[in-house]
Amino acid sequence: MISMGHVPSRAEAFRRLHFGTDAITSAKACDHASAAMIVRAGLPVIATTGAGIAFAQGFPDGERLGAVRLRQHL
Repeated sequence: MISMGHVPSRAEAFRRLHFGTDAITSAKACDHASAAMIVRAGLPVIATTGAGIAFAQGFPDGERLGAVRLRQHL
């Protein structure tokens, strides 16, 4: 888990990616395993897919996962 002390610096780094001159390359993760693969690949950003997260937890898409379970998964 990221400590709250790192959030401002990570948020600033994420903002700089959006205002830089290079395109952002990211991949979508639907679970911890795919997120770990993206990290190992060296991509600077991990996107999430709501449907993928829901499917990985055994739920259909459509906001049925619930906020608490969603935050636990991320």
